[in-house]
Amino acid sequence: MKKIAFLVSLTFVALSVAAQSITSTSRIVLSHSGQADKEVNMLLSSSFSDAFDNTWDAEAANTGGVYVFYNDKRYTIWASNKYSDNLALGFGTYNDAGNLNYTLKFQNFTGTTEYTLYDRKTATTINVNASTPDYNFTIDLEDNNNPLITNRFLINYVASDELSACFIGNHLTISNNPYSTGKIVVYDETGAKVGDAYSGLLTDIDLTALTAGKNYTVKFFATADITGAAARTLIIVPVTLP
Repeated sequence: MKKIAFLVSLTFVALSVAAQSITSTSRIVLSHSGQADKEVNMLLSSSFSDAFDNTWDAEAANTGGVYVFYNDKRYTIWASNKYSDNLALGFGTYNDAGNLNYTLKFQNFTGTTEYTLYDRKTATTINVNASTPDYNFTIDLEDNNNPLITNRFLINYVASDELSACFIGNHLTISNNPYSTGKIVVYDETGAKVGDAYSGLLTDIDLTALTAGKNYTVKFFATADITGAAARTLIIVPVTLP
């Protein structure tokens, strides 16, 4: 009886997909040695919206894997009417004895709608179609301490030179960083560097360890070389939190 019900369910899903007139599909697989491959699937149809579509978009059940990151939620199935600009592709890292090597594989591509995937860390643009080769990449040790990386890869990346940075509650929050391939460095009032340089991909930097009431300079460098001139400079003053 269960087998019959299961077959009926599969038939219903197949009919539902056909009824939606799916025009394009794409699958991105995250591969890392010692771990099972993870995947995110994308479906395109004019009947879907460029946002959440109930019963079609599927939220990730686990924290790892690879997913579309939209409105602070993770989706392993993303149904839309297009490959949206600057749609984030996030992934989970694995604490695997210092293994920082990963691979993205591109599968199940159908239709004629191609898109790009942009690696903000290496400034690499990947053209995704039916013959796209695997893409190998590495993460930094500092990234490996963060189980989720949500802002390294962007679908159909559209560059913006408008850096947005705000210092609230002794946290530096950053968005639209055009210098994501570079570094972020904090200096004290004497000009001495405070701690290590931060990755330009970070969107939240905890600076609660800084001394309250003192002026600090935050510099955004366009590259990993922090000996030259900074691209942008920000002055912050930490406060004593209640």
